[in-house]
Amino acid sequence: MKNIGQIIREIRQLKRKSQNEVAFEMEMSQAAYSKIERGKTEIKASQLYKLADILHVSIHDLLPPDRSLI
Repeated sequence: MKNIGQIIREIRQLKRKSQNEVAFEMEMSQAAYSKIERGKTEIKASQLYKLADILHVSIHDLLPPDRSLI
């Protein structure tokens, strides 16, 4: 199962945005943003909402499916 960072990376790439572009819009360094995608840093709820807006997707699109429903 994919983690949230992997999902974010895939959507960012589908939207043809670089890490630098997204990091700039998120008002963080590219290195800090990269850590989110690699799962080294947990993303805060406020950052998740901002990222969904930047990528023009629903916040639910960025989240892994709920395993408890399987």
